[in-house]
Amino acid sequence: MSPWVRRVGLAVWLVAAVIVVLIAAFWGVQRL
Repeated sequence: MSPWVRRVGLAVWLVAAVIVVLIAAFWGVQRL
């Protein structure tokens, strides 16, 4: 495993977490 592969994986997880948070926030606002 090269270092950049781990970095890309970390970035992918970070982006996925941000998207999930945005969707959850948008869904929460819609429910109000």
